[in-house]
Amino acid sequence: MKLFLCTSLFNSSDNLEIFLQNIENQVYNDWELLICDDCSEDSTLKILKKKKDEYLGRLHIIENNINIGLTRSLINLINNVPENGHIVRLDDDEIHCSEYLLSIADSFQKGHDLIIYTDYPLIANILLRIHKYNKLFASIFLSLIGNIGTHGGTSFTKKLYKKSGGYSKAFYLSQDYHLLIRLIKFSKKPLFIYRKNFKPFDIPRQKYKISINESLLQKVFSLISLIALFKNKNKNFYFPFF
Repeated sequence: MKLFLCTSLFNSSDNLEIFLQNIENQVYNDWELLICDDCSEDSTLKILKKKKDEYLGRLHIIENNINIGLTRSLINLINNVPENGHIVRLDDDEIHCSEYLLSIADSFQKGHDLIIYTDYPLIANILLRIHKYNKLFASIFLSLIGNIGTHGGTSFTKKLYKKSGGYSKAFYLSQDYHLLIRLIKFSKKPLFIYRKNFKPFDIPRQKYKISINESLLQKVFSLISLIALFKNKNKNFYFPFF
């Protein structure tokens, strides 16, 4: 089973070498790495092109001519994944143990179409119990409690992604949370895995100041996602928030 690793980069030269080395150290090696360079202003693209020959066709680079943001970059990447593909969302500032991809591949082979790594296993267990009886209620529950998935820690089949409507271009922030709410609604067999079992750690992220409190902002996004759950005619519900 081939895994398609999808990540978008912007000015990531400081983390990129470590990120790539971490992928190379994975014990599961049936994968392809799809990377979008979102018009970086540092040496990110130069590093990628230098590394490309070493990956023997397993590294695919998409170059944006202008900066289009994370959401649209991810949409373009996933559009290049085969219809029966298995997608792993990665961010360049997350480092995982060598068995990380193996755990994902094993979960896919067991029939799971959605795999989420979480720091909140008890809440995740409650969500799965709700999902067993009603998928819509499980999505509503997730939209009300907040995002319990780890940043960049979600994997899913391309079929599920398309059925859920995929990423919404209206979301410049919290795009993975909004997607997860909809993936839960359509997933036949979701799985939550306690992140600490695989001991990943994050490279310190650069913090960007925003004008609205982050907690309040996520609640607004979850409300929009909740409204979108009832929009059956248009799964990729558009809300012109930005």
